[in-house]
Amino acid sequence: MLADPQPGAPVLYQGWGPEVELSDYGQIDQMGLKTCVPVDCYDNTLVIAESSLSEEGAYPLKYYAQGVGSIQVGWRGTDETQEELSLAEYKQLSPEELADVHLRALELEKHAYQVSPDVYGQTSPAE
Repeated sequence: MLADPQPGAPVLYQGWGPEVELSDYGQIDQMGLKTCVPVDCYDNTLVIAESSLSEEGAYPLKYYAQGVGSIQVGWRGTDETQEELSLAEYKQLSPEELADVHLRALELEKHAYQVSPDVYGQTSPAE
């Protein structure tokens, strides 16, 4: 994310993997919106229109609220696989819960190294 996002800023690539046809990019679409989802209403949301080089005309719209993150996914375009999502629950983890999530993530990563050493073996494990 840009430090000072503005509509009209250049397209930013979010992923590039030509061997698997990954060419995801996003561009600031709107700013300063009031967006209401089941959890709450958020002022000053940022909307990023995403697409890829292989899906021209398909634009998932990702809505972000400061201090929360992604709160909604909308759609613009002609692609038939349109998805719409809204934040339905928000919970800030306690330090103990966060430590438990961290431990579980490390366990999942350890398992990934065991079952896919050709993929994960090229990088160092997280600490």
